[in-house]
Amino acid sequence: MSEETKVPTPRELLKEKADLLGVEYKSNVTDAKLLELIEASIKPAKEVVKVEKTEEQKIQEVTATQHRNLMKLKRVIITCNDPQMKEWDTTPFMSVSNSLISLPRIAIPLNIEWHIPKAYYDLLKSQRCGIDVKSKDMKGRTVTVRKEIAKYNIQDLPDLSIDEIAELKQMQISRDGVAKAE
Repeated sequence: MSEETKVPTPRELLKEKADLLGVEYKSNVTDAKLLELIEASIKPAKEVVKVEKTEEQKIQEVTATQHRNLMKLKRVIITCNDPQMKEWDTTPFMSVSNSLISLPRIAIPLNIEWHIPKAYYDLLKSQRCGIDVKSKDMKGRTVTVRKEIAKYNIQDLPDLSIDEIAELKQMQISRDGVAKAE
């Protein structure tokens, strides 16, 4: 004798699933409500458990983000307004650092188009110098007065377009190829 296999109805499948999940329901519950109760019990299990980051990991993430922001390049032309540096071709060597971030020492060329990290851009923008200016006092005599001015004049240029970057890359490849052949 062969036993007939009984195919369960969708309602029976829903009740079986609810029983397995431990969902409580009334005997006269509708299929739609039973499905809703099952999905509600599954939802919390699907949520990803957030792992608390250690203090050190949080500091490392913040430091990495700040480092990326400080190292973003800005395209500029820098000229020096300081009369004591009128013969200079570059800025003096400078570096930016604090207890968490240390950027490399660099000297930036003057009077040419150049890309500099934002940290150094901000540093150069903030620098001031004093110059002597001739002025007249109340009695009409010429006197020398000390005036504070921005040490560097920084001309901001727009970022390179994709075409310009490709052209620059090709020029660098050509130049490096020529230098290697020599």
